[in-house]
Amino acid sequence: MKKIIFLVFILSLLFVEINFAQTITSYGMKIGLSAAGERSLNKYQGVVSDFSNQRRVGITVAGFIEWFDTPVFSLLTQFAYTQKGMNERFIYTSTDQTIIIDIDNRLDYLSFPIFFKLRKQTETVSPYIIIGPRVDYLLGYNSDRNAYNHLYDNFKKAVLGGSVGIGIQIESLMPVRFVMEASYNGDFTNSYNTERSEISYNTFDFLIGIGF
Repeated sequence: MKKIIFLVFILSLLFVEINFAQTITSYGMKIGLSAAGERSLNKYQGVVSDFSNQRRVGITVAGFIEWFDTPVFSLLTQFAYTQKGMNERFIYTSTDQTIIIDIDNRLDYLSFPIFFKLRKQTETVSPYIIIGPRVDYLLGYNSDRNAYNHLYDNFKKAVLGGSVGIGIQIESLMPVRFVMEASYNGDFTNSYNTERSEISYNTFDFLIGIGF
C-alpha cells in the first residue's frame, strides 16, 4: 500500500509538469532548519512518550516550482531533503558521580509536498499561507551507539503527512524574490506500527530562499 501511495504521488507530480508546463510562474530553492519531535505509543500499557520537548535540530534543503499566475492563488510542487528523529538523554547517578549520555537519532528523508498557496499580492512584500499533503521517503538513519538502529530497520519507507505554514515574499529584490517561511509538518501515517507500539514524527521548519 505504501508503495502505491508513493507511486501515485510521484506520477501526479509528473502529470502536473507535463500538462501545465506553460503555467510555471517561478522556481527556486529554500534552505533552513527543522526541529523534529517523536511521539510513540505503547499500546499494551497505553503509555505515550512525547519527545517534542527534546526536539532534534537538523537541516532542510528544498527546490520548488510555483504554478499559475493569479493575484491570490498558486500551486507549489516541492522536493526536499529533510531530517527527522529525536534526542534522548540518559542520566545515571551513583554515590560519587553523575553520568549523562546523550543519544542523537537522525532519520534522513526525501519529502514531496504539494502546497496550495494563498497570498496577498503587493509590489514589495507579499504575505502568504501554504497548506497541503506530502509524502516522505526514508533514505537512511543514524543512531549514536547504534541505540535504535534495530528499530529503524523496521521503519516504513514511505509515510503520508500534511503541512501548514506562513511566509513572506519580498518582491523588490530584483531580479530575484526573497522568501522567509515557517511551517509545521505532521505525519498522518506511522513510521512504525506493530501490535505493541507505534511511532510518528512532526517537524517545525524555518526556511529562507530565493525565487526566479
